[in-house]
Amino acid sequence: MYHQVLVHPDDRDYQRIVFREEPDQPIKHYRLCTVTYDTKTAPYLAIESMRAAAKAYDDVYPQAVERIKRDFYVDDFLSGADDTNEATCLKQQVVEILSSAGFELRKWTSNNQELLQEQLTDKSAPVLMKFSEQGEAVKALGIQWFPTEDVYGFKVNLPDISFIFTKRQMISDSSKQFDPFGWLAPVLVKIKILYQQLWLFDVNWDDSLPPAVKAEWQEVRSTLHLLENMRIPRYLSPFRGRIQLHGFSDASEQAYAAVVYARSVDANGNISVVLIAAKSRVAPIKQVSLPRLELCGAWLLALLMERITEALSHLAIEHWAWTHSTIVFN
Repeated sequence: MYHQVLVHPDDRDYQRIVFREEPDQPIKHYRLCTVTYDTKTAPYLAIESMRAAAKAYDDVYPQAVERIKRDFYVDDFLSGADDTNEATCLKQQVVEILSSAGFELRKWTSNNQELLQEQLTDKSAPVLMKFSEQGEAVKALGIQWFPTEDVYGFKVNLPDISFIFTKRQMISDSSKQFDPFGWLAPVLVKIKILYQQLWLFDVNWDDSLPPAVKAEWQEVRSTLHLLENMRIPRYLSPFRGRIQLHGFSDASEQAYAAVVYARSVDANGNISVVLIAAKSRVAPIKQVSLPRLELCGAWLLALLMERITEALSHLAIEHWAWTHSTIVFN
């Protein structure tokens, strides 16, 4: 993606490289003409270039332009539509817009086989996104997505431990669980609490864990593989109706947390509830009263609800929030 963006000639001297193959040869000077990976400005320049390309189509494909601005994460495009025709049209428009600026979308996957069939019959079409080692799953921003079921899942890869448990090993293993939406919060908050307990001991990185922490960590670690059985629906509103956001918060002496669900109802009264996101934080080491931690949980819920509402601003939504069983706001 970065190498598709040209740097202005006046700025190319800042990307100068000097090189020679042998010490006795004269130094050759090279200038990189495109945005260079691993420079601080590279992500900004590439993303803004893509948005500038989209802006040129504001009057031609306004909906596709809005999706490019909203549904891209660096070079990954995650979007969707309510039917196959709309999805096909969206795909064609996005490809046309980005191709005009040299951004060629190459890997595709979908929960709709009809949409993928078009690519199989077109020799010039982008290749399908497929990873043989993951079975039916593909990676979407570090999370597994199962297109056939249209659900998200997790993969747990932990090495067999045949040596002592150390602080380094514990933090390394737990950090492998990538969970940007907080879906694993009930599990990961236990690990956060163990972290906090661990810092109270004078333990070096490669020292054995204290017996109390070691026993709990072994129990948690031995069951982490069960997370692979989790499935989170991708689609929030299968009935295409008005969405309600229901938020809950709670606290204990060890931690506090908040979670938000999407609830929708069809014309026949059928109800669908889908988990959206959650947040958890450990309580301070210095003892804090439980009522104050309850307020911290409510505050965390308010922040989470605000962030989700902003992300779903294109949908018609209602807000509900609970702490225990008391309605906080409507």
